[in-house]
Amino acid sequence: MRNYIDEDFLREMSGVLIATRQRSMGMISGMHRASIRGGAIEFMGYRKYVLGDDTRQLDWKAYARSDRYYIKEREADTNLAVLSVIDVSGSMGFHSMSAQESKYVRACRMAISLSSLVIRQGDSAGLCLAGEGEDGLPFKIYMSPARRPTYLHVMEEQMELVEPAGATTVTKALHILAEKVRPGSLIIVFSDLYEDSEQFISSLKHAAVKKLDVIVIHMIDQAEFLLNDIEGQIRFVDMETQQSTMTDVQFIREEYRRLMQKFIDDCSAYCLSSGMGYCVVSGEQLWQNVLTEFLASYFTRNP
Repeated sequence: MRNYIDEDFLREMSGVLIATRQRSMGMISGMHRASIRGGAIEFMGYRKYVLGDDTRQLDWKAYARSDRYYIKEREADTNLAVLSVIDVSGSMGFHSMSAQESKYVRACRMAISLSSLVIRQGDSAGLCLAGEGEDGLPFKIYMSPARRPTYLHVMEEQMELVEPAGATTVTKALHILAEKVRPGSLIIVFSDLYEDSEQFISSLKHAAVKKLDVIVIHMIDQAEFLLNDIEGQIRFVDMETQQSTMTDVQFIREEYRRLMQKFIDDCSAYCLSSGMGYCVVSGEQLWQNVLTEFLASYFTRNP
């Protein structure tokens, strides 16, 4: 199994506090403002058990009544919850010769390293692998945020079990998560965003209405973005739908680049105008340097 945690990145980020603009809900020993005064922990209700949840929170009386596992939820279970949402659509499996690793593997390295940082500072980290799941759900794996260091190993195991395939479901996943995740949480999206920009932005607006902070890490590969080093008649195959088309690259290159840049500009403009984070990470770049610089600036700007 791969070890996704990058210790050099963690050392570079040691002076950066992962935080949220929203007031966090908990009273446990994280490093953030809480919106609840006093020491009481209020019981909120039940939800179904998912892999990675703390089994100590299982309600055995509920199990005896229903023959199903349920977790007790409390309003002050944690100070800050950070959920990494990774796109596992087919296009995330792409990488050019110069990139060495796929967009998905790089996203996993970033997500697990950030999750480790969050847990080390006393807060909770969770994982959502957004793809075509069972029962029509837009995610294959959902692990609710937890504070245990051993949780990171479970995350890595789940990442290894999934291969990028199928259509993009990030927008649909964000709409569901906006209703599911506790207000005051931070969602970090890792995706190449190959979907309708207006629909994606609508999901960001939904998250904002629900008082969730969002950071978008836009995963690109220069070979996809620029169409460099290819000439003549080329058959392009959609890695998500497997549809293909034959065209001469010289006739589409400039317009394709213009549309790609417009999409990046639209997403960036909305995120920045809404106080959300947006960062482009190319496969040819050292992601550790790009992410460290961006996050240090973002969390300084949004204390």
